[in-house]
Order: sequence, then structure tokens, then C-alpha cells
Amino acid sequence: MGGFEIRSRKRNRPVRFHLNPSQKKIIQMCIEHCDEGKRMYVIFLKARRLGVTTFVRALANCHLLYKEHASAIIMAQLKTVASSIFQESVKLAKQVPLPKSSIKTTQQLLQFTSVPSELTWNTANSVVGTRGLAYTNLHATEAAYYENSEVFTAALSTLSDDPDNMSFIETTANGKEGPGKAYHDWWQAAVAGDNEYLPIFLPWWEDPEYVRPATEAMDAPRDDYERYLMKELHLSRERIAFYRYTLANKCSNQLSRWRKEYPGTPEEAFESTGAPVFDFDDTSKSRKGCREPKARMELLARRDRNGLRVVIETPKDARFCLYEKPHPKAHYFMGVVRGVPTDPEEDNTESLAMVVWNGETGRQAARFVDRLNPANATDLVCALATLFNRAMVNVDQGNGGYGTHIIQELRDKWRYNNQYRWKGRNDKTTMEMGGKTLGFSVSEFTRNMTLNSFITSLKRGEVSPADEMFVDQMSAVQWEDYYPYEPEAGESDVFWAGMLGWIARTQHHPRRCEDFLPFVDLEEYDDAIQTVPHQKSPFSTPLMYEGELEDGGLGGMTLQHHLNARDRKETEYGA
Repeated sequence: MGGFEIRSRKRNRPVRFHLNPSQKKIIQMCIEHCDEGKRMYVIFLKARRLGVTTFVRALANCHLLYKEHASAIIMAQLKTVASSIFQESVKLAKQVPLPKSSIKTTQQLLQFTSVPSELTWNTANSVVGTRGLAYTNLHATEAAYYENSEVFTAALSTLSDDPDNMSFIETTANGKEGPGKAYHDWWQAAVAGDNEYLPIFLPWWEDPEYVRPATEAMDAPRDDYERYLMKELHLSRERIAFYRYTLANKCSNQLSRWRKEYPGTPEEAFESTGAPVFDFDDTSKSRKGCREPKARMELLARRDRNGLRVVIETPKDARFCLYEKPHPKAHYFMGVVRGVPTDPEEDNTESLAMVVWNGETGRQAARFVDRLNPANATDLVCALATLFNRAMVNVDQGNGGYGTHIIQELRDKWRYNNQYRWKGRNDKTTMEMGGKTLGFSVSEFTRNMTLNSFITSLKRGEVSPADEMFVDQMSAVQWEDYYPYEPEAGESDVFWAGMLGWIARTQHHPRRCEDFLPFVDLEEYDDAIQTVPHQKSPFSTPLMYEGELEDGGLGGMTLQHHLNARDRKETEYGA
């Protein structure tokens, strides 16, 4: 390909095509991929202007020249982009030393009649519904911006089963949700080895031309992001100087725009694009706090003449992940999200997610998520809450009343008297007003309220997630018209359970325990918790694992006279 002329990215004039380091990296990785008996199917995640599109087009032209009856297509979201790349392919084709009569072109078709083979282009939306076609080469550019989520399935179905086929998907990232979700999911599947595609990430700092004199950055690092670049990515001052120059002159001094155009890692690419609720710094900091659970177990709630107790079992497939053992002086807050059956006629199971927070330290204490028989949901909620010092339980009322059923069973079947009291959409209800509604009513307004509460606590260092699943879902939450996307069933349940637990901690935490304990080392937990003077919460029962509930305790939104009335009926008519 060294005989071809291409347009220089610096001077915008024709230059000889020489492979740059990124393109050499691509070739080597593709050779290794094909040596494993796989087809040349590649998915790229890249920074801007690394020559990927040019390389793919040159490779596609070689495919057209050497494979009889080859049929290639260029696919883009916008007509102008697809047409522009097609015209570049035509320019390359005309440099091939073939008789002019063997190359025919129109506005949308390039043909090598002597082979024969052909290249065309189309928009992404136009490809949907064309499953009857059979291409041998697919180039999907700016794939994270396809508005139709069916494009990937439709486009890939147009490829034949020929082992010589080629497929290239290349783009900058566009978040994890919304239009960028389909590409993100395809990339993640490639990384996990769940599809045939070779994932190649090309960061900006691998390009040898992305440097400037070190004298321009002698004071580096001068902010947190530069510290991240130098410490985490081990970049030199020459790279920092390029970052500063590009940030000021091409990104309008907007760090979010820089991260979108010039990501340093795949995580930064996805978590800095789209419209993420949590910025890259927040998610990176949260990931560093993730750790393996201290224990995995199964919990069963039991009530006998001695009161409510928890039975602990330790099977190999245990679902309860505990990141700390319950501390006798800590107040815990638990959020619960109950999903809906995906197909009630075929599958009667539903998702259940629970997240527990330590009110004193802000650390995540436990997590549970699974699909299960709805008849067992409340029992598991009661067991986990009881284990953690009869934690305040905040249940999402929504999802068609599924959450309300848990609230009712906690109150009536288990007589659990520490449920969250609804404080209104504006957090106005006070103790004196005596809020009586159980559970949390999720709406666009209250969802924003929970997110803002958590974001504020995260910025202040008051909350510390420990679960990788929680942080993964947290990083995927996106804003849409100033409101987040509706969470998809089973995909965001852990995150929203965490939000419900944290808003309960924010609104109902004992005043004496508001002081945050700023420590990081897990071994310091037992010593640090001793520094918090214990004060009984006016909203919770005594902190214990077993025994009857004491009279006079106010159980969240459950009024004491309800429990007294229940006791009288049991005495009169028998339990």
C-alpha cells in the first residue's frame, strides 16, 4: 500500500501512504487473530485522527482487487460521511495500475470489472431491512452514533458465510446508554470473547506525533487530570504539553470534550461520552474502592416464640455478598428494587436487588441480586435487613405494585417495624407531621432528588461503593433532556437499590451520627467506629439480631398502634 497517495492529516495535501504505529499495531493483531482460525472481524474503539478509517478503506480496496465477486459496503449514520469515505476509496482505486476501462464509478458504486467486484455505500438506517443481501466486506464507521438499535444485527446479517469475509466497526465512544448502547454492548461482548470480533483500542498517547516540547509543561502535573495522566498512564511531559495545547486550541478548554475525542483508556472513552450522570473522576474513584466480598452466604428469616432471627447458610452458590460484618454500633440503611417478570406466561421469576449502606461510615455493606420466585422475595429482604441491625428498609413502590407487596408483607407477615417513611417529593415531611406512607415513590422528580443526594455525597467523600456491579451500573446512567433514562429491568436494579438505601440514610439518619469518618484502610474500621458516640435512632428498633421488638419503637412508616392492634387480635383469636 506504500504506492498509494492519501491526504495528509496535518497539511491536507497528498502524501505517500506509510503505515503509522497504530496501523502497524492493527496489522499485527489481525494476523494473530486470523492465525487462530477466525475471520478478519475487527471492532475499533479509538481517539480521533489515528488513520483507522484510511487504513480500513485501503484494506477494503485490496479485498476488492484480489477476491472474485467481492461485494463491499460502507455504512455511516450520515449520508455525507458515507459518501465522503466512498469518494476517498474511489481516489485510491484510480491509483491502481489497471486499464481505465476496468474501473467504473458512479455516485454510489465502484466496480472493478476485471475481477469482478464492487463497492457501494449507504446510511445505517437504510441497511435495516436488507437482510437478503450478501456482502463480503463491511465497513461501519462512527458506529456508536447509529440511532437505530437494530443496525448491528441487520448489517451483520448481510455478510455471507465466506471465510474470507472482512468486517470493520470503528468509532469514537458515545456512552453506555442511548444511541451508544448497541456499540458498547458489542464491544463488551468482543472483549469477553462472546463474538467473533477482535477488539482493538487505540489511545491518543500511542501516536508518536501527539507530543509537544516538554518545556511547555514543566509545571506538570498542575491539576487532578494531569496527575491521572502521569501517574495512571505514565505519560511524559511531552504528552502533557500536547494535551494542554489541544485542550486549549481544539477543545475550547472543555475537559469533557477532550476526553470524548482523545480517551486514554476504554473506561474513560465510555464513561466520558454520551450524557453520563457521574463523571469519569467519580466512577474511577469508586472503582478503586471496589473489593471482593468478605463473605458470601445465604440468609433465611425465621420467627418463633423467641422473636425474629436469621439463619445463615454457606452453599457454594451463595447470593448474598457481604463487604463487612454487621457492627453492633452502626445504623444500616437498605434499598430494595423488585422487578417484574420478563414473560409471566413462560417465566414467573422476577428480579430482586438489595444494597445495604453503613450509615456511620458511608461504606457499602452488602449486595444481593438474583431472579427468583416472587413468593420468596420478602423473606430474603427481611433476612438481610435483620442481619444488619434491623436496617431501615426503603422499598421502591413502583413496578406495577410489586414493591408494595413487599412493604405489606414486611409489615403484616414479618411485623418488621423499621421501614422508610415517605417524606414527600420535596423532603418536607417531618417527624411531627408523622408521615404514614411506606416505601419510596419513584418519579422523574424524586429520581433526580436521589441522584443529586448521592452525587453530592460522592463529591464530598461521604459514600464509598464496594461492589463492582454497582459501579458498572452507576457508570452507565445517562441524562436525557435533564432526566435520566428509565432503568431497564434487571440492568440497573443494583444501582437504584443503592440510591434508595442512600436517600434513606440522608433523610433519616440519627443526628448524632452525621459526622463522617474519613478513613480508607479496612483494618481501621473497628477502631474508627469506636469514635462515633452511639445514640439510638428515633426511627429504628434496638440493634440486635434476635428477640422481640420493644414496645415504643417507631418502625419507619409503620405506626405503633398498628402493631398493638395486631397483638390484641392475635391474643383474642389466636396467632
